[in-house]
Amino acid sequence: MRIFNLAALALLVSFGAQASGEKPQACLAKDQGLTAAEHRSVMSKYGINCAKVYYSLLAEDNLKDPYSWIKREYLDYDIDVTMVLIINPREGEGNLPELITSGKYDDKIRILAKKVKQSGKQIKLNHMHELDGSWYPWQFYYKDNSLEESLNAYIHIAEIFREVEAPVIMEVNLNRRDGKSNSPLGEAEKYLGILDPHVDAYAISTYNRCGLNQNYAEERSFAEEFRPAYERLSGFTEKPINIAEVSTSGLCSDGRKIPWFEAMYISIAEEFSRVEEITFFFGQLKPGQSGSAVNVDWGIVLDEEREMFRSLVTENTSSSAVEITIEQTGSAIPPAAEPKLRLGFSSDEWDWNYRYWVSLFGELNDEPIPDYGQTGLWLQSITEVSYDQSKGRFRHGVFGQLRGSASNNCEPRYWQCVLGLGAGYRLEFRRSSENHYNTVQLRASIRYDQPYNDDTFESSREGDTYGYVGVVAFGGGKL
Repeated sequence: MRIFNLAALALLVSFGAQASGEKPQACLAKDQGLTAAEHRSVMSKYGINCAKVYYSLLAEDNLKDPYSWIKREYLDYDIDVTMVLIINPREGEGNLPELITSGKYDDKIRILAKKVKQSGKQIKLNHMHELDGSWYPWQFYYKDNSLEESLNAYIHIAEIFREVEAPVIMEVNLNRRDGKSNSPLGEAEKYLGILDPHVDAYAISTYNRCGLNQNYAEERSFAEEFRPAYERLSGFTEKPINIAEVSTSGLCSDGRKIPWFEAMYISIAEEFSRVEEITFFFGQLKPGQSGSAVNVDWGIVLDEEREMFRSLVTENTSSSAVEITIEQTGSAIPPAAEPKLRLGFSSDEWDWNYRYWVSLFGELNDEPIPDYGQTGLWLQSITEVSYDQSKGRFRHGVFGQLRGSASNNCEPRYWQCVLGLGAGYRLEFRRSSENHYNTVQLRASIRYDQPYNDDTFESSREGDTYGYVGVVAFGGGKL
């Protein structure tokens, strides 16, 4: 057995991407009773990295420092954002849709759009939410509003963001039942053809309200409530149809909510393929609010279900990483020449974490290396499990690795055909405490590699033990 020392400096760039058309992204709406820090804490507890936040254009703090809190509290933590833009006119100012189209708020909207652009990060913009309702002053059926006026106002705001070239996905939130006929998109023929060219996605809210009052005496599944509006909207557009808000009261199930959410995810996979994003709402209602006769907590109320909910979200949310790696290594074994391509998956929990990747190595020539055989190509697969012994931006802990590599010609290039076990310790600094992007790690480890023969898969010689000390820079984010 031989012992070698290695020193490595690696620059690793990682890009995560949502698996389109497979599993939807999970978001959590910010309840007005939570601070941004508390909101992030709840998101982290449930493994959610997307926030829906509510932004009042005319609020004093937002007029003084537009968009700053969204950037500071969410975007700087690499959290995806859906911004619900709210404009509430002052009493006596007049009809809101007319005020919007007249240009009264243009300067403020344009400043906000420029701030979004300056942030350099894409968000979803959901303005004039629940557009086909009758309870907010911007909606189709509110008091003396007309459908045409509200449509023009929506398009007017959208066009300002487009003109500024702000990086926004324009999403319009419609109701499961509209504010006029109490039916799914009752007058869709009158407005969806006009609206569709100006939006990138749609969203519909769905709740199981069982027990809120005497009109809601039976459990209703997600599919039963969501299907009518989803099917009607699907007849007018081919764009994504997301879930604007969702939860279940738990009042008719002794507080148990996991079975309802499990059935929701199954129905989304089997029936509602256009859903790309699910926003959970975990706020509270008091008697008299939103038609409720009782106190309602839309969140996960049973202790034993909280970890189950996190697991459910994790299992049903796609997260992948594409990594491009450049390494410089000092070693007793000849280093691989460029290029190296690394593809992998990673998960970042509070305690246990795992990463898996497959690397393709390539040599620049095919000349023999003395004592080591021919150069060429080989494939390496690595699974790594780590445990964090601290939380937040500064973390440290142990890790273990299982690796295997194979080549087109193992015997003369024995160092490229091995099964190996490794263990080590790492110190880590993160730009954000919420996820695994943007980190720097100092690693020390030891690894044992056992070479094998490509014909018989038997050991071709005595194995090697390697010591490793290295610094790894890990940067990037979600596409």
